[in-house]
Amino acid sequence: VGAAAAEISTLPVDISKVRLQTQTPLLVDGRPVMRYNGMLHAMFRVSCDEGFFALWKGIGPALTRQVSYTGLSFVLYEPVRNFVAGKGVKKEDIPFWKRVMAGGIAGGSSIFVMNPTDVVKT
Repeated sequence: VGAAAAEISTLPVDISKVRLQTQTPLLVDGRPVMRYNGMLHAMFRVSCDEGFFALWKGIGPALTRQVSYTGLSFVLYEPVRNFVAGKGVKKEDIPFWKRVMAGGIAGGSSIFVMNPTDVVKT
């Protein structure tokens, strides 16, 4: 639920970011002019030109990616943590740096596996 709420609330920022990154200059009186001047301006223009809900275009693939990535990260963390800790080590005795390393491996693996859904989203 938290991953979905985070994605829904941040998708307008992501839409704005992608629009800013992919914009090409328009010629106005022979001079190049950018359509969007910043993140808030891009959000405002998209909302005015395409409708308020255009800021949530692609919500289906975005939710699929976020929930899949987060779920896979949680599923992978414990087995990776136990592998990194070694056999016979109690959960309480695993050093902090090994827990961080296990989290990085689980998160990185999840990103790698779920990358196609990120491509579909954008």
